[in-house]
Amino acid sequence: MDDELYYKVKEDSARKGMNFSEYFRDLLSKQSGVELVIDFADIDEYVEQIEKLRKKIDAVLPTIYRSGKIYEQEAVLIKQLLNQIKETGNNVWRYVTALRQEMFDSVRKYLYQTIRDNRYSKRHNIKVMDKLEEEMNGGNEA
Repeated sequence: MDDELYYKVKEDSARKGMNFSEYFRDLLSKQSGVELVIDFADIDEYVEQIEKLRKKIDAVLPTIYRSGKIYEQEAVLIKQLLNQIKETGNNVWRYVTALRQEMFDSVRKYLYQTIRDNRYSKRHNIKVMDKLEEEMNGGNEA
C-alpha cells in the first residue's frame, strides 16, 4: 500500500475509533463495501425557524407576566406562533421522511445495478468490493 492510501486508511480507521485490524475486519464483515453517511444539515434551517418563533413568544411573555392577564391580541399572536411551530415541525417530519425514502431508493437501485453489472457471486465478491470502494472514493486510489 502506498503512503497516500496508508494515511487515508489510518485517518478513516481513527475517525471510526478503530485500529487497523478492527477497521479491516469491519470492512470485510460488511462484504458490500458500501457505507452510507447521512447528513441532515438542511434541518438546521427548520431549527432556526423554530428558534425565531420561540423568541417571538418569549417577547410576549413578560407583558403577560407583568400585567397578570393576557390581552386578546397577544393570545391571538401566541396561537398563531404555536400553529407555525406545529407546521414547521410537520415540515421537518415530511422532509426527513421523503429524504430517507429517496436515499433508500437510490442506494437500493445502485446496489442492484452493481450486482447486475458484475453478475454477483461469491467468486466475484472481491471484484465487486474493489469496484464499489473505487467508485465511492472517486477513483483516486491505486
